[in-house]
Amino acid sequence: MFRSLLEASRGRFRQRFVAPIEQRRSAPAAAALNALVRPHMLRRTKALVAAELPPKQLHLDDLRPH
Repeated sequence: MFRSLLEASRGRFRQRFVAPIEQRRSAPAAAALNALVRPHMLRRTKALVAAELPPKQLHLDDLRPH
């Protein structure tokens, strides 16, 4: 889906989304792009990701001149 959206007509994508969002802060263009992208986004909360991480490691260096 993304490849066809981006590569089929790069100029059309820039005209429809990039220019309005970057130049005019267009909320409707941003909402339309969000609606296209959202179903394909994997959203994970910090709590879900944190359970998969190893324990936190802390490394301290003494940076004072000797």
